[in-house]
Amino acid sequence: MTSHLKSPLKSPSWEAVEVGEELGPAVVAVDEHAIRAFAFTQDDHHPWYLDDSPFGGPVAPPGLLANELLLVYYHQYRQEECRQIHTHERLDFHHPVRPGDTVTIRGRYVDKYERRGKGYVVIEAEARGADGTLLVSHRGVEILSARPGEFVRPGEGPAAPATATLSRRKVPHADQVVLFSNAGKFQRNIHTDLDKVRDAGLDAPLVQGLQQACYLLELGVERFGAAWFTAGRLDVRFVAPLAVGEPVWAEADGDDCWVRDGAGRLTTVGTLGVSAARTSP
Repeated sequence: MTSHLKSPLKSPSWEAVEVGEELGPAVVAVDEHAIRAFAFTQDDHHPWYLDDSPFGGPVAPPGLLANELLLVYYHQYRQEECRQIHTHERLDFHHPVRPGDTVTIRGRYVDKYERRGKGYVVIEAEARGADGTLLVSHRGVEILSARPGEFVRPGEGPAAPATATLSRRKVPHADQVVLFSNAGKFQRNIHTDLDKVRDAGLDAPLVQGLQQACYLLELGVERFGAAWFTAGRLDVRFVAPLAVGEPVWAEADGDDCWVRDGAGRLTTVGTLGVSAARTSP
């Protein structure tokens, strides 16, 4: 999978963000290599991703384009200067992505506000196929110009629910984390680079919140099957840090879903479900 950045790029800051500012476009070529790589980062090797599926032929994992949607502002702002904390993520799935697709991603800033002295921005973005078909849409909230070490409190976080009807144990190994967080694109950040980790005031690299969200997407496929690719929605908040290599459990009960660590502490929490209006393959 390849995407193309344009230049020149701006220096990122909350003050520089303009509501309504257009972001992208990113052009992404989806191929089998990208699908296999993403499946590795998630330990999710569902047969639909490489063999046949209810849609006729293989489909991409639903989270394949999630980082491209989240980071569409890298096409306007210098990535190496970005210091952001992802607090909320919503993903809606409208049509399966297939190997061989050429996808265009566009987004825009739809809101910005301050809370407790921190600057927040809200981005909405869409991934569309070459014929204009809407594939995936995204809404994310981030704190900009933030030093992550000021927010991270190891060992803190609300308690997870006592029971779950779906549960998957995951271990975000370092090689999986750095690949998910774009080390393969030579991007340096608090998930891939120890110097960036220290500059951010952290003791060790963290697992990207979005990688945990993608663990929950696996539960969506298990529960809803083909309908997840045409009508699924995941809506989550990231509530506590997760260290690389720390085992977690992605779980769901009814519409509620969460990721918890071995001590029962929540790191991600939200809901998953499908729209009754969009459930046919």
